Amino acid sequence: MYPKYTIRTKAIQHMLSIERYESRQHTRPNGFTLIEILLVIAVIGLLVAMLLPAVQGAREAARRAWCTNNLKQMGLGLHAYLSAFDVLPSGQGGSGQSVQVAILPYLEQSALYNSINFALGVGHLEANRTLAQTRVASFLCPSDAAIWQQPSSSSYAANTGDCFYFGKYNGLFSSIGAAPVHVAPRDITDGMSETAAMAEWLVLVPDVPDRRRLYFQASEARVPLDVDQFAASCLAIGGNPTNSTKVKVKVKGTDWFVGLWSNSIYDHAVPINGPNCTALYYPGFVGACSAGSLHPGGANVLMGDGHIQFIKEGTNGKVWRASGTRNGGEVISSDTF
Repeated sequence: MYPKYTIRTKAIQHMLSIERYESRQHTRPNGFTLIEILLVIAVIGLLVAMLLPAVQGAREAARRAWCTNNLKQMGLGLHAYLSAFDVLPSGQGGSGQSVQVAILPYLEQSALYNSINFALGVGHLEANRTLAQTRVASFLCPSDAAIWQQPSSSSYAANTGDCFYFGKYNGLFSSIGAAPVHVAPRDITDGMSETAAMAEWLVLVPDVPDRRRLYFQASEARVPLDVDQFAASCLAIGGNPTNSTKVKVKVKGTDWFVGLWSNSIYDHAVPINGPNCTALYYPGFVGACSAGSLHPGGANVLMGDGHIQFIKEGTNGKVWRASGTRNGGEVISSDTF
């Protein structure tokens, strides 16, 4: 009955179902599903994890190159001074000035040098306030953020020898207690290319128990004492002691213009990034003031002939101490570093 109408109705229903299907297909919501978003985040996180070490490595490489260039400039300054006076500057000049002060004119810092009141000494801060508050870019290594805590910080120090002794030294620069003696090339019988002149170090961070920046008392270091015994006692401290009564000196790298041990002078008693120590009950005041840096694996050292040597943290202690003496008779080569 009424077959035409039945067929037509079914056809219309079929067409409507097709339209509804197509409508659903075209009205799918725009945007991402939660799974798609999470997948994108995971991919981005993976890319960041892969690229971040490379970026950080590139930045540190740039900082290390900057620090190396600073040492090269100071090496040129030392040799310019040597050409002018036939000797190296004293570690503690007649007015108490440092090696850095002596080479200021050769680092395009003549105006700063001429502002110094040498009559009163560089330690007279009222007379030399400008000096004490001046940051010299050539003396700053950006790898160590602590350099910005004080205006007169320095990332570099001059070598006084295999250890610090009051009144004695066997490196290129004299220190406290010793007359302001100037070393000449003829005095460096170990060879200038094998003897350290200056090195990077980590400067003081007050109230932070970091043995690379503060000085701790080596309780077993008593007389009689030699450098090896003292170094062993110092290295035995281990970790970063928190007992403030053991902290003896808080000046490392804080005053680049003062020619004193720990202000601007280091020694080779302990290896790169080793602890800073003072001996107990030693009348000659033996001390260890370490070279070091935050560069991965070691630190830059300026040798006497002007070339830069990167010294690894694992370098043998005796080899490191040998590179600190000017006339110890040791035979070392660059491949031992």
